[in-house]
Amino acid sequence: MKRKIIYIEIDEEITSIIDKIRETEEVNIVLVVPKRARILQSIISLKLLKKESEKYGKNLIFVTLDRVGRHLASQVGFEVYQKITQGGKIVFPFEKEKKDKKSQFYLKEEGNHKKESETDFVDEEEFSENEPTKEKVFFEKKLNFRELFEKKEIKTKKQKNEESIEKFEEKKSIFRTGDIQNKNSNYLNILPFDKKFLIGFLVLGVILLLYIFNIVLPQAKINIYVKANQVPKTIDAAVSLNAQEIDYNKNIIPARQIKASIDINGDFETETIKEIKTKAVGVLKIKNTDTTGFSWQPRGLVTFSPENNLSLNFITPTPIYELKGGQEVQINIESENFGEEYNFPAGSRFRAKALIGKSYESNIVITAPSGTWGGANKKVKILSQSDIDKVKEKFISENKEILLNKIKSQLQNDEFLDERFIIFSLEDYITSPEINKEAEKFNLKGKLMANAFVFKKDDLKNLVLEKIKSEVAATDKILEDEINWDFSQINPEEQMIKIKIEALGWVVPTINLDELKEKIKSLSKDDAEKQIMKIENIKKTEISIFPSFKRNLPPLVSHIDIKIKPEK
Repeated sequence: MKRKIIYIEIDEEITSIIDKIRETEEVNIVLVVPKRARILQSIISLKLLKKESEKYGKNLIFVTLDRVGRHLASQVGFEVYQKITQGGKIVFPFEKEKKDKKSQFYLKEEGNHKKESETDFVDEEEFSENEPTKEKVFFEKKLNFRELFEKKEIKTKKQKNEESIEKFEEKKSIFRTGDIQNKNSNYLNILPFDKKFLIGFLVLGVILLLYIFNIVLPQAKINIYVKANQVPKTIDAAVSLNAQEIDYNKNIIPARQIKASIDINGDFETETIKEIKTKAVGVLKIKNTDTTGFSWQPRGLVTFSPENNLSLNFITPTPIYELKGGQEVQINIESENFGEEYNFPAGSRFRAKALIGKSYESNIVITAPSGTWGGANKKVKILSQSDIDKVKEKFISENKEILLNKIKSQLQNDEFLDERFIIFSLEDYITSPEINKEAEKFNLKGKLMANAFVFKKDDLKNLVLEKIKSEVAATDKILEDEINWDFSQINPEEQMIKIKIEALGWVVPTINLDELKEKIKSLSKDDAEKQIMKIENIKKTEISIFPSFKRNLPPLVSHIDIKIKPEK
């Protein structure tokens, strides 16, 4: 069976190889591929070649010294051989053995194929076609193949360098994406590095580490405690919704209002107890049933039926009545004391105290046609404003955190919120029953509002600082981080909150910190402390260095942080 030998150039494109395969009449094609050939660099190209060869019905065999290439071609499914062996035959698995040929050579197989006894060989004439210059050396020298392999090759220095580059490229190629699928492949070896390059890299790394550890990384924090004087200051000020900026003359800080609300609806117990005391009132009808008239002045008192020893007062001064026979008069009365016992039903009869014992008493009839009413002396629960205020306080206590979170969510980054600047109110509420009505329970619906006055903390600090400066000499320095204040009075008004600020500042002699940093940079911790303690009025010094194993301060002044603190 005829075969075609095709020699592939190192930079030959996949499209060119496919064209050669398509144009070849023979079914069996041997591809002789040099090391580092482009076709062997990508498994994708080999898969494409495999697909196209099957499409055109071609049987391809790879012969190459490129180990990575042999591995990739074998993975795709090609028959792969390494080189011509010393046995004098080229072995193929697709043709019977030809024993009548004198010049024979073997291909060393990389895959699992047929044994030597079952394989075929190709004579050297079939390798004379389409051979590139490098590969023709085997035939141009007219050597038999055994001599060719036994002949020792004398390598020049240039050839050795080329081989080193070839080995490096072989190992480098296995790290390219898609070139190798088997992660446990024996081809994954450590890349060789040039020793000079490696040493240079290590030296550079050491220098970089030394620079980081000695220059970039070190930091120093120093607290210097100085003899200080207190400067107390009381400031009458206000935070106002109408102000746009700080008014240092009037001590006004600009503020804005943030609102939050919660709907409330519930039934509550009334707690207000009221004592009710009223006197009974009514109208008495007095009639003379005798034919003889008489004069009578009740003198303001009447008594009830004998079984009731209770008294009623006349509301108005009683006149002297001239009661003729059969005459009738009406008198308005009220009870002498408070209580329900003075309430009598309609038609009740009474006796006049002044007529008791008189012969004509029986002729005088005293009645209350409509009875008496309104007398009371008791304690009852009524709905009062105090009950409503207690409900408000209860809701504030239960919902304070919710309202605060709603307010805080509206704060801007530089704004300050003090809970004492929040005004809570109960708005748009209705009660059932109405206020001041008798009730054991009541229902309340409405909104619990929280109105917060917020302002910039820096505005407050600047106002306090400005007022303390007015008390300090120009040669002294105010420790701004040590200023403390609180509010002794907070009086909310409609558009502002008036406050009284109690501030306390600390003043120390001025120290040139930039000059001090220059003096102590790179010094040991002990030497730096001695240098600092030379300054007048300094009581003590605390120095901490990072990393902790460093003994000297950083060489960069920007990495030295000095804080002045009062020695209290």
